[in-house]
Amino acid sequence: RERPREREIRNAEVPPVAVVFDEAMRLGPMLWTRRPEHWNFLSVRLGTAEAPSRTTVKRTESPEALQEFVDRVDRLRDRYRTIDGVPVLESLQSVGVIGVAGGEREAADALRGLCVQLFGLHSPNELVAIALTEPRWATQLEWLKWLPHTSSERSPFREMPLSDSASTGAALLSGLEELVMQRSKAASSPRLPLDDEWDPMRYGTDVRRAAEEATFPGQTAVLVIVTADAPVDRARLTQVLERGADVGVYGLFVAPVVEALPAVCRSFIDVSRGLDHGHAGTVRSGVDYPETAVEGVSN
Repeated sequence: RERPREREIRNAEVPPVAVVFDEAMRLGPMLWTRRPEHWNFLSVRLGTAEAPSRTTVKRTESPEALQEFVDRVDRLRDRYRTIDGVPVLESLQSVGVIGVAGGEREAADALRGLCVQLFGLHSPNELVAIALTEPRWATQLEWLKWLPHTSSERSPFREMPLSDSASTGAALLSGLEELVMQRSKAASSPRLPLDDEWDPMRYGTDVRRAAEEATFPGQTAVLVIVTADAPVDRARLTQVLERGADVGVYGLFVAPVVEALPAVCRSFIDVSRGLDHGHAGTVRSGVDYPETAVEGVSN
């Protein structure tokens, strides 16, 4: 009885992509409901996998306990230690940049799945977007120009939100550097490994703590979508993304293989074997989800 309830609660914390997409298309009540004060602001589901259960079976340490019953409790604890069918939750506030690796079609579908969550749950007053890409990928990202998040009055890049050439890419990158510099008051803080007992997968167990520890600085968040062969200075871009997370500039980075993702991607999804057999990795938490069903959106 507890397992279906836990699965239901955890899926409600970060709704499935199909649900968010449907709500956005019909202007439903879920549209743009995430606000900066919410614990799951800028959180996404990387996919669905088996993960440690939040439901625990307590083991009483009593010298009078019969070994037979102790063994039965231990078997019960092992049986319910994990739960399948729950979302792998990650927060851009925690990791800064999420990587997507795989073939162009699968990676594009997975990227759109992440974008549907971000743009369907966050209003263009709180989140704006830009893209640095190459001509081959431009058709996969053409839909971005129709979003209010790329033309929002709150966006400093609304005149040129999408770039697929060296000249426009250099201009957009310079604008990003200037924005990060204006917002920065100190050196970027290191994103150290997370405590074993507290990471984004556990935020839903203590939403007050998660909200209080949020790092969002309060300005409009900027989402930078980057493809691996975008004609921009990679070192400058990486530095912008490294420093940007402290001042509300986050990223989604796409590459053909995991090895091609920059180190600034502290979580990733690999769809090289297809969306149904994805692999999610969370570097700060040190946890791998080798069998992750990734929810994509076709073009």
